[in-house]
Amino acid sequence: FALPFCYIGMILGARAIPAWPVWFWVTIVMVGARTFGMGMNRLIDHQLDAKNPRTKNRPLPAGRVSRGECWRLIGISVLLVVIGSMNLNRTALLLSPLILAVMWLYSYLKRFTWTSHFVLGGILGCAPALGWLAATGTIGWQAVMLAFAVLFWVAGFDILYATQDVEFDRKEWLWSIPSLVGVSSALVISRACHMAAFFILIFLGGILQLGIWYWGALLVVGPILYYQHRIISPDDLSRVNRAFFVMNGWVSMILFCATLLDAL
Repeated sequence: FALPFCYIGMILGARAIPAWPVWFWVTIVMVGARTFGMGMNRLIDHQLDAKNPRTKNRPLPAGRVSRGECWRLIGISVLLVVIGSMNLNRTALLLSPLILAVMWLYSYLKRFTWTSHFVLGGILGCAPALGWLAATGTIGWQAVMLAFAVLFWVAGFDILYATQDVEFDRKEWLWSIPSLVGVSSALVISRACHMAAFFILIFLGGILQLGIWYWGALLVVGPILYYQHRIISPDDLSRVNRAFFVMNGWVSMILFCATLLDAL
């Protein structure tokens, strides 16, 4: 989900195609950060995952991966983030511990607050800001706008994803928007988040005077966001994974390809 937006940030920041070393080290940082975030989340939540019928067969609770193996993977991922950041610029290196700390904190948030959906969105929203920073050495306000678009987009589909665990979350006293307000209201909030993300993308395209490929991509992305809400209802959550994984994967890839074609 996040890597294409990181590349978008690079291209928009440079207003051109960045040199290949920038692509390489940004990818290293993103792979390391993603692996760290997923590893910490699985490690911290492994007891909850073991109780949840939907997640009990994940590698850690099922015993296919040990805690020691998970910790080693996390250690390697931290090295990737640090080495990649060092090869980008000083600001990226200084910010990397803060980003990793927030990613670690995120895994605990659902025990205390329903805002975890938006914190996750903010974490993934750092991706385009990182790309912009890697290409320019600074973070422009346009990068911040793109980060907010990603924040609302991710929060929207994370709320959709959380509708699968309403009863479990309530039983275990875990905070999520669906468990707090119910599935119907959560779907309304998710739609509002995706509308906000889409309008920010429109605004950004106008401010940056992006090309025809970008605007064409928005004509595709808008219906995709609409469609994923059409196939989910409070009475039928069977297609949540289709909306979460497939439809949103297309959103980020379509926007990246369009931005790349405009730059070319």
